[in-house]
Amino acid sequence: MCDMAPIRRNEIWAAGLEHFAKHNYDLAAMIGNPVERYRMFLSIYKTFDKAHSPMRFFYERARGAFFKRLGRVKRSLQGKTRVIR
Repeated sequence: MCDMAPIRRNEIWAAGLEHFAKHNYDLAAMIGNPVERYRMFLSIYKTFDKAHSPMRFFYERARGAFFKRLGRVKRSLQGKTRVIR
């Protein structure tokens, strides 16, 4: 992709690093052993030139879960769903 748009190479490269770092964090989050999981988060952080921090990943994940839950509560109060999971 960078070769196809050499003028925007740096922007594409930075966006790619961030995207793949997030993807790898998602995969690392499935590791059962907490020590190995956090070691992997640190390794990803370093490998992808600190494009996306693990703390930001945790924040975005928690924020997404919070608003998903809030939406369920809102729909429940509006009578659109019966069960809050």
